[in-house]
Amino acid sequence: MSNKLTNCKTCSIKIAKSAKVCPGCGAKIKKPVYRNWFLRLVAITIMVIAIQGAINSRDNIDTNVSKSSSTTAINQSSNDLSLLTSMSKQKIIEKIGKPTTVISDDASDYSYMYENYGMMLLGNNNGATTITLNTKVALKKSSVPYSMYEVKIGDSFKNTLKKWDKVKISSNPDGDRIATSTTKEGYSFAFVASKDSDAITGFTLSTDGDLSETID
Repeated sequence: MSNKLTNCKTCSIKIAKSAKVCPGCGAKIKKPVYRNWFLRLVAITIMVIAIQGAINSRDNIDTNVSKSSSTTAINQSSNDLSLLTSMSKQKIIEKIGKPTTVISDDASDYSYMYENYGMMLLGNNNGATTITLNTKVALKKSSVPYSMYEVKIGDSFKNTLKKWDKVKISSNPDGDRIATSTTKEGYSFAFVASKDSDAITGFTLSTDGDLSETID
């Protein structure tokens, strides 16, 4: 008999499960949603749609992230710093950002520092004339994989040596190894590795001077 009884939610007296009105307080008895098969079906349908929508949304996000990563990878191939030799000051700032320190900047030449990346640029109206990137003095790690003539930060110093002709090896007072060579344009190019590591930590390009005469 107790299986056919329930409690009134208003006055808590025992009433029949089939009752529509509480005989004690007169409150209307509302049937639980799950007792109505139609509403139950609607609720399930809404739940399925919501779950499917969430899955589709996640897939769209994943797809967008994948596309974004792919686009980034394509753009990164153009992050060769030697391209700055033919860029105006404005184009360089658009590409790299505003310098953190402006040492000089006038109508004829400029000298910019990007301390966050350990980068220094000297140039004139025709483009950058000296480009230096030294990750050992950078304030933070760059999210952009800058390179120079396909030489990348972290590449093997020994393996990179094999790709260049007429390389001069020298060292600085800290013991860093410096390899200097000449590019196809006739520019002086050098890449550097710490004395206790084979990984390249920086490079320098000069369009109007011989680096081997200045970095010993």
